[in-house]
Amino acid sequence: MTDTSPTPQQPTPATAPEPARHGFHDALMLICLLSTCTGVYLAVGGTAFTGVVSAVVGLYGTWRTRR
Repeated sequence: MTDTSPTPQQPTPATAPEPARHGFHDALMLICLLSTCTGVYLAVGGTAFTGVVSAVVGLYGTWRTRR
Protein backbone atom coordinates (compact mmCIF):
# COMPACT_ATOMS: atom_id res chain seq x y z
CA MET A 1 0.00 0.00 0.00
CA THR A 2 1.16 3.45 -0.77
CA ASP A 3 0.39 6.45 1.34
CA THR A 4 -1.34 9.03 -0.86
CA SER A 5 -1.84 11.70 1.77
CA PRO A 6 0.23 14.83 1.20
CA THR A 7 3.12 15.41 3.54
CA PRO A 8 2.51 18.22 6.00
CA GLN A 9 4.50 21.37 5.37
CA GLN A 10 6.89 22.46 8.03
CA PRO A 11 6.10 25.87 9.49
CA THR A 12 8.61 28.58 8.71
CA PRO A 13 10.64 29.67 11.73
CA ALA A 14 9.69 32.97 13.30
CA THR A 15 11.91 35.86 12.37
CA ALA A 16 13.70 37.73 15.07
CA PRO A 17 12.37 41.23 15.82
CA GLU A 18 14.25 44.11 14.29
CA PRO A 19 16.69 45.88 16.56
CA ALA A 20 15.68 49.28 17.86
CA ARG A 21 17.00 51.28 14.94
CA HIS A 22 14.88 54.35 15.65
CA GLY A 23 16.39 55.00 19.07
CA PHE A 24 18.06 58.27 18.10
CA HIS A 25 14.93 59.64 16.44
CA ASP A 26 12.79 58.63 19.39
CA ALA A 27 15.12 60.32 21.86
CA LEU A 28 15.29 63.44 19.70
CA MET A 29 11.50 63.61 19.44
CA LEU A 30 11.10 63.14 23.19
CA ILE A 31 13.55 65.98 23.88
CA CYS A 32 11.73 68.25 21.39
CA LEU A 33 8.37 67.49 22.99
CA LEU A 34 9.73 68.05 26.48
CA SER A 35 11.32 71.37 25.53
CA THR A 36 8.13 72.57 23.81
CA CYS A 37 6.00 71.60 26.77
CA THR A 38 8.50 73.19 29.15
CA GLY A 39 8.15 76.44 27.23
CA VAL A 40 4.36 76.22 27.52
CA TYR A 41 4.67 75.43 31.23
CA LEU A 42 6.91 78.43 31.82
CA ALA A 43 4.58 80.70 29.87
CA VAL A 44 1.37 79.53 31.57
CA GLY A 45 2.65 78.79 35.05
CA GLY A 46 2.30 76.05 37.62
CA THR A 47 -1.44 75.68 37.23
CA ALA A 48 -1.01 73.84 33.92
CA PHE A 49 1.49 71.24 35.17
CA THR A 50 -0.90 68.30 34.87
CA GLY A 51 -1.95 69.35 31.38
CA VAL A 52 1.63 69.74 30.21
CA VAL A 53 2.67 66.35 31.56
CA SER A 54 -0.40 64.73 30.01
CA ALA A 55 0.38 66.37 26.67
CA VAL A 56 3.96 65.04 26.70
CA VAL A 57 2.80 61.53 27.56
CA GLY A 58 0.07 61.59 24.92
CA LEU A 59 2.22 63.03 22.14
CA TYR A 60 5.15 60.73 22.81
CA GLY A 61 2.85 57.71 23.07
CA THR A 62 1.32 58.64 19.71
CA TRP A 63 4.78 59.05 18.22
CA ARG A 64 5.87 55.61 19.44
CA THR A 65 2.78 53.73 18.31
CA ARG A 66 3.10 55.01 14.75
CA ARG A 67 6.48 53.31 14.39
